[in-house]
Amino acid sequence: MKNLLLFLLLASSVLFAETERQRLARELLNDPNVRFQRFHPSRVNDGASAWENLEDASKGKKSKVSRYGNAPGGLVHLDIRLLRALKKVVDSGYKIRISSIAGASHSRQSRHYKGKAVDINTINNRPVSWKNPYYRRVLRLFKEMGATELLGPGDVGHSAHIHAAWP
Repeated sequence: MKNLLLFLLLASSVLFAETERQRLARELLNDPNVRFQRFHPSRVNDGASAWENLEDASKGKKSKVSRYGNAPGGLVHLDIRLLRALKKVVDSGYKIRISSIAGASHSRQSRHYKGKAVDINTINNRPVSWKNPYYRRVLRLFKEMGATELLGPGDVGHSAHIHAAWP
């Protein structure tokens, strides 16, 4: 009987343990230095905004991928490296607004659709542009955290946001 109770106790703690993905998503959602765009640049409202992507991840669910334009639709787990990098950026003192993770329409082979890319359109309460002195520093942090695709002002289609993606 003792062994059965011990087994049930251990099994329930494993079943109900919060994963690192859930914890990071919850921490980002609750961090006052992180804001989220709750709609896509196209104004499509499809349940795949950056906010909704992190809400799903915080509950242990897959996040919704948009289904319009080039976006294929479906569900995806947000990449843990992306979440760790976002947390590092915020813990380094930056205030950010995330405009897209798995939602919105991007290029056909975009890593957004795999939950491996993030777009940020505001850093330290200033819109991302070549005039924003912080965007290069944040891109450098993403590179240190393993991002291999780094785009921002000066790159085609990225004059108003930075983009970081992991392999």
